[in-house]
Amino acid sequence: MTDNFGRNQPIRLPGLKPALIPFANEDCKARGMLRVDTERRFLPRFKNRGLAPSNVSRRRTRLKKTILFLALILMSLNLLNAEGQTLYAGKTSNKTQYVGLTLGGDIWDFLQLQFDVMKYLKDDPGFYSDDPKFNRGDFLGVSLNFVLKLPIHLIPYLDQFDYIQPYLLVGRGYGLESLAADYFNQENSVDKKSGIFSKIRAFDSFGYGLVVMVSPTFGIKVDYRSMNLAEHKGSGLQSRNFNRVSFGICFGAYKKPIQKVKK
Repeated sequence: MTDNFGRNQPIRLPGLKPALIPFANEDCKARGMLRVDTERRFLPRFKNRGLAPSNVSRRRTRLKKTILFLALILMSLNLLNAEGQTLYAGKTSNKTQYVGLTLGGDIWDFLQLQFDVMKYLKDDPGFYSDDPKFNRGDFLGVSLNFVLKLPIHLIPYLDQFDYIQPYLLVGRGYGLESLAADYFNQENSVDKKSGIFSKIRAFDSFGYGLVVMVSPTFGIKVDYRSMNLAEHKGSGLQSRNFNRVSFGICFGAYKKPIQKVKK
């Protein structure tokens, strides 16, 4: 109710005082809404609020395990029928020397599966520490790579260059930044775990290269890769990347060259 001047007046009923009627005017309503809003802020919240439902997480975990299982099967079949081996050496973008070995075999004419192992020969100065518990200058990496071969000899006027084999590469792997027992026994700063499995870091790689066949079963290989180490949540280590360039010799790299298209 309002008076002659447009101001709110409390509702008056016979025998009752205005103060006994809740929300008798707009000011009371505002105070009541403020009280309810304030109380809501102190209500208990769900522990996993904002996270994906547990069934979604389980599905993702199953999918990752299935992909890993299939990759291991392909890798096993590929290694049993390995058609090419490569020994290589090179330097990273941090001027750290390394060596490696690649075993590979063709899945299809244009696609090859490779198993790759690399190891630093010297510590990376950017991650070296005199204390073996914190020294992360070393790196041992194992990866599974898919290689897309680019048959440039199928291009008109380039059919004479069938001994040149350029390629693109993408891979996934896991590595260790130290092989010292003191490093493995050191607890992680976040999850407080220790041991070799708690120190493993996942990495992705992408690159390209060129193989020049000197003979049908022998060639020279030049390879460039960009490697990205994922964040390690257990120890709080941030993601990092480095590039690497290597030169190698191939044995039986392409025993089954891609056939030319008959005209």
